[in-house]
Amino acid sequence: MTVTSAVEKHAASERRAAAPPQFSLLFAKLAVRAAIAGRPHFATDGEGLPAAADGTLLPVVDESQLAGLREQMTGPCFCNFLHCYLLDVEFHLEDIARARLANDFPRLARKAGILAGAAADVGAMCTSAAARRLDDACRAGNYRQTGQLIGALNRSCTESEMELRGFLIAHAPQPGPV
Repeated sequence: MTVTSAVEKHAASERRAAAPPQFSLLFAKLAVRAAIAGRPHFATDGEGLPAAADGTLLPVVDESQLAGLREQMTGPCFCNFLHCYLLDVEFHLEDIARARLANDFPRLARKAGILAGAAADVGAMCTSAAARRLDDACRAGNYRQTGQLIGALNRSCTESEMELRGFLIAHAPQPGPV
């Protein structure tokens, strides 16, 4: 092994260690996806938050999907799963902001698409729809809309985080008798 290849291997190892964990792979393996026929298109309310086709706002969190996930996982596993999702969202939002600042719209679209899938897996329907709209706008070349769509995505992530944390508190496993 030459010195150059050893240095390159060490640099690659450092980059992998510094990269944020990819919990999306975990979500893909653990979550049961809702059966959605086709790729839905979402309207918005006055503030850019996603709405259903009939104009009603989408639920921030689909309680039935959360309940289904909770039934399939033991208490601590389910709580850890939601905590991992909440951490993963922060990493994706940071990557989306960095991609927008760099005008790297393919990366922005990719990160938004990953976030849309992860959010749908846990039932964060409003976040999933907002991320899907951002992904669609980037892929269609509507780059001027991305600032507003990122703002709507951030708002929906904040709302879903509050609801998911409330769900975690309400459904936390209770310790048994000592």
